[in-house]
Amino acid sequence: KYQEELQEADNENTVLEAKLKTVENEVAEMKKIFLAAKTKIERYEEHGTELLLEETKHNQEFRRDILDSNQALKEEIAKGKDKTSAEGIKMLESELAALHNQVKEKDEIIAKIQQLPNLETSIKNIIAESEEKIMKMSQEATEKKAGSLMKKVLLGDVNVDLSGVEEPCFLSAAEVSELIKKQKELKSLVSKEKKSKNKLQKELEGLKKVVSESNSMDTKDIQAIAEAMMEDKLQEVNEKFEKEKENLIHSLSDRVARVCDLEMQLDSLQEEYARLEMMLSGGDYTAKKHIHNLEKQIESLTMMYHQAASESSVIQVDFQVEKRKVKAKDKKIEELETKLKEIKTERDHLKKVAKILSNAVENEKHVRTGLDPNNLTGIPSHGRVVKKIKAGKREGRATMAVKKE
Repeated sequence: KYQEELQEADNENTVLEAKLKTVENEVAEMKKIFLAAKTKIERYEEHGTELLLEETKHNQEFRRDILDSNQALKEEIAKGKDKTSAEGIKMLESELAALHNQVKEKDEIIAKIQQLPNLETSIKNIIAESEEKIMKMSQEATEKKAGSLMKKVLLGDVNVDLSGVEEPCFLSAAEVSELIKKQKELKSLVSKEKKSKNKLQKELEGLKKVVSESNSMDTKDIQAIAEAMMEDKLQEVNEKFEKEKENLIHSLSDRVARVCDLEMQLDSLQEEYARLEMMLSGGDYTAKKHIHNLEKQIESLTMMYHQAASESSVIQVDFQVEKRKVKAKDKKIEELETKLKEIKTERDHLKKVAKILSNAVENEKHVRTGLDPNNLTGIPSHGRVVKKIKAGKREGRATMAVKKE
């Protein structure tokens, strides 16, 4: 019942606040209208009836000018001096009608102002009445709000916002401040307890998951599978690397041999060319022809040499690319090895956690049954009798027991 009453009170407060906002907006609009009317009244009071007469004269003259211009346009159109179309005439007539309407509105406003000499007093009375209504509505809203807040406090609601309570509602100001302090302390305690509960729940869920995983999966099988997979991958990568390395070495050796042969041929031809130049005389035609042929052969050999050099440069570039690929593969192998090490460390950690959990479960079982895991007799330690051994007596056997820590 109390909760229903509190909800009803909150709903009433929201409705009252909405009404207050609407009334405030209406008052603001009334103030704007009042200021505009006040300025007009002051202007007319200063100048009196002269200003009204001037405005009426101005309006009459404006009307006459419009009518004269309209008639002049019609006459010009009839004579044919103006070559405007029918659409232009219609536009001018519409503009003239709009100007006539504006003049009529001004005349109506002036007439209303002349008929209402006591406008300022009526507007002031309306504003005063609206302000009184706003004050009453705000007082009722604050009283209801304070009453609902006190009901919530008495019912034990911790989440009540008492910071907005300014007037003493059945309590003094000091008591209200103390209530606010206590409320803040209770809120902080509640939040701390919630955080601690959430942490404990998360830890319990994590432990449950670890226990379930350790029970469901066999660590030995996981270890064997992981090691086999990693070994297979490493073997495949090593085999590919060795094959590519051998192919590169063979191709490079063949190309280097070709380049060396071409260099040897060039050297021999250059030596023959120099020897022939030394042996030949200036007028020997056959020797010159032979030299010309040798020069052509040298040019062809130089072309072949340049081709071989370009091929060797291409080979070097390919070799560098393959080296980079090999380095990338080595990095991948290292990453796989590091991952294998991490998997092994995680496996060892999981084993340790499983052992700790199994020991904790066994200890809890022994504690519940009331037996010590080191006690092999099955008799609880608290039921055993402890006796002191005295010197000089041999009759009977003294029993000794170790107290349980």
